[in-house]
Formats: sequence, C-alpha cells, structure tokens
Amino acid sequence: MKHIFTTLLLSLFLLPSFAQKGEKIESLKVAFISEKLNLDASTAQKFWPVYNQYDDEMKNLIQQRRQQNKDERSVDDILDQEQRALDIKKKYAGLFSKILTAQQVNQLFVSEKEFRKMIMKRAGR
Repeated sequence: MKHIFTTLLLSLFLLPSFAQKGEKIESLKVAFISEKLNLDASTAQKFWPVYNQYDDEMKNLIQQRRQQNKDERSVDDILDQEQRALDIKKKYAGLFSKILTAQQVNQLFVSEKEFRKMIMKRAGR
C-alpha cells in the first residue's frame, strides 16, 4: 500500500502543472527521501536544513563541471571533481550522523541514487 501511494504521489508530481520543472523535481525528491528515511517531524526539522546545504554544494560542483568544455577536461580535472564530490559527501556524512542513525545515513545516499535513476528513466534518458 505504501508503494502504491508513493507511485501515485510521484505520478501526480510528474504530470504537467504550472510549477516549474525544477520545483516539481525538488518536491518529489523531498517526498522520496523523507519516505525512504522514515523521518519523524523532529528529525526532519533538523535534517532538511543540513541536507539543503549539502545539496547546494553538490549542485555547485555539478554546475562547475557543466561549464567546462568536455573536450578540454583532462583526466586530472575529472578526478579532481570526483574527489571534491567525495569530500563533500564525507563532510556531510559526519553532519548527517549527528541527526540520523548510521542506517539512515547509508539509506540517504542509496535513496539519492535511486531517485536520480527514477527521474532519468522517466525522462527517457
């Protein structure tokens, strides 16, 4: 039943609406991660501000990567960006562990990957 509700909720968000596409995806992401982590209200109140900072840092890193010409990126540039992403994840894993259980922190990173796969699949990529 829980999966049916999630699928229905996700489908509704994916339908065309007046909200911008990015806002819809962010709303879907919040709902998806909240469900996967089974956050109570108190934990969610502590978690989401920290997660939003993490997400902003990761988005900035991705934006920097997109600004670089793919043909001009060296192996060192690629590895440097991957290392920076790993450093951000390590930094925030420590911060998340002050709010979440170890299992929830692991589930967070797994859920992010699952969410990206789901969105890419639905987008037809």
